[in-house]
Amino acid sequence: MEIRAIAPNRIDLAGATLDLYPLYLLEDGGYTVNAAISVWSKVLLRAGATR
Repeated sequence: MEIRAIAPNRIDLAGATLDLYPLYLLEDGGYTVNAAISVWSKVLLRAGATR
């Protein structure tokens, strides 16, 4: 069995990750500045794979 996941990346220029749950619940207000980039993260999971 294989599970593949691909997700776009972003750059946090200010505010870090205050726009993500549950972190925004810990801060009262705040701003973030993000930029999208043409880089993707890829993950492949295989059940029972050993090295």
